[in-house]
Amino acid sequence: MGFFGKIFGSNYVGIDQDTSLPGPLDSDLNVDVRQKWFGILGAYRIIDGACGAKNLRYTIDIQGG
Repeated sequence: MGFFGKIFGSNYVGIDQDTSLPGPLDSDLNVDVRQKWFGILGAYRIIDGACGAKNLRYTIDIQGG
């Protein structure tokens, strides 16, 4: 594919907490948070080179999506 690339990613987080609040009302508290994420990005390599005495490789890519 050369200097072009594609990136696919996803994430899921679920948090649930049940508790009682202290005090004269003695209230129950329920917190439920859910998050889902999915992404598609395109990438293009703008620099692909090497440097130094050990000829260490490096790349620089730009991404968007």
